[in-house]
Amino acid sequence: MRKIVASLACACLFNFTGWAAVVVPLTFQELVAGADAILEGDVIDVRSQWRGAGAEQRITTSVTFTVRTTFKGPSRATAVIELLGGIVGDRALVVEGMPTFVAGDHDIVFLETDQALISPIVGFDSGRF
Repeated sequence: MRKIVASLACACLFNFTGWAAVVVPLTFQELVAGADAILEGDVIDVRSQWRGAGAEQRITTSVTFTVRTTFKGPSRATAVIELLGGIVGDRALVVEGMPTFVAGDHDIVFLETDQALISPIVGFDSGRF
């Protein structure tokens, strides 16, 4: 009986099929068309935090930029974007294809800011240079 239970447990472990998102790289024209804001700036702060409660609780990361140049959308001195995922304490939420930022990064980002999304960056990491 133990051999059967052990065999079933191993079969379940080794036959697990994970899910993955496939993000098709966008052309420059698609990035521009999909963005309502295109900014060049420097990352000055990155903070991960818990959002929501109960079954809706998740980790998000807020990235704050000092804006150098606005190529599209309203001009502003700073911009904050919120991405799904991050690390809080000993818990992590990793979203494949999601760009990660650190203070001091210099980026150009193509953003879709008019609605709450998993990532406001158009095309996930395709929309970050």
